[in-house]
Amino acid sequence: SAELEVVTARVLSPLAWGAASALVSFASFRLGRTFRLVRSDPNSFFVIRIRRAPWRPPTPSDRLSVPFDAALGVLIGCSATSFLYDPDAFRRDMADVPTLRGRSFVSDELCTEFVSRYRTYPREFWNGDDVRSDPTLDSIRTFVSNCRKRETYEKKLRREGGLSDEEAVVIPWHGVPALTKVEEDEEDGIP
Repeated sequence: SAELEVVTARVLSPLAWGAASALVSFASFRLGRTFRLVRSDPNSFFVIRIRRAPWRPPTPSDRLSVPFDAALGVLIGCSATSFLYDPDAFRRDMADVPTLRGRSFVSDELCTEFVSRYRTYPREFWNGDDVRSDPTLDSIRTFVSNCRKRETYEKKLRREGGLSDEEAVVIPWHGVPALTKVEEDEEDGIP
């Protein structure tokens, strides 16, 4: 579904890269203790071989190196995930989820609740500069507005298809048109 594509691109992809970098880091730390890069020709810098390090009996520090290497690998993985994750882009994308094609689990489950909570605050609050300057509140406002657009577009599709109000509607491949007109509610000022 289109929602899954958003989550995959914004959340799962950074998590996958973070997990991969953690595993590669851990493996390289462990292999670095077992194998050494050595020059096979002392006169050439470019001829390098991998040699097994000479065996020696394990020491207490060797036993502690496994959890240390694992912790360092996890730290590197978390850093990679944190670097690749963009919360502002995710917030913008999630605000636009109601306009996506197909059935929307997020819209079906959250729109009614968000619209009713939105209506508990006065119109002046949502139209103020404080909301526009706060990315989270602005995303909520955009999400509610997009929920209303989806609701209006679903009603139109039901009318055109001769469906009842209870029947599920699948939004076509192009999604909810951006210019979908929503009548403003007098009591709540939702655009």
